[in-house]
Amino acid sequence: MTFIKQCMIAVLSLFGAQIAAQAEPTQPAIYMVTLHTANFPEMKAFFKDKMKMKIISENGEFAEFKSNGLRLSLASHEYLSSFLNAETLNGIRTGSGLGIGFKYETPAQVDTAYDALLANGVKSIAAPAQQPWGEYTAFFADPDGNVHELVADTK
Repeated sequence: MTFIKQCMIAVLSLFGAQIAAQAEPTQPAIYMVTLHTANFPEMKAFFKDKMKMKIISENGEFAEFKSNGLRLSLASHEYLSSFLNAETLNGIRTGSGLGIGFKYETPAQVDTAYDALLANGVKSIAAPAQQPWGEYTAFFADPDGNVHELVADTK
């Protein structure tokens, strides 16, 4: 076998190994959170008017909000049922099914955001406080009863 053939086989073998390595499953990134709701109009108004989040995409009873991180979207059970056949969409929910953490740089920013939410009539769950795990947090509820968090690292 000629030297050139040996080099070509080596290159192709290496290329094949790289393709095989790329085919291995990797841990996917979480890029979006969608809240499923039976109360779309009130939930949409909550995130738009009380949380002051800008709607960047809307289609029927689906809305996506601008965020500095994960995409946050909201979809009614009826909208989801138009293309998903999942009985669980129609179940009755009680309590907090999902909590979203809204990240701030400083505890003072958490305080400011919390005060603004209260001024907008949002239900407080826990006032801002330093937590033993090294975060400064405040908790509030959306109209569906989900408990969300305002948080700043303090470590």
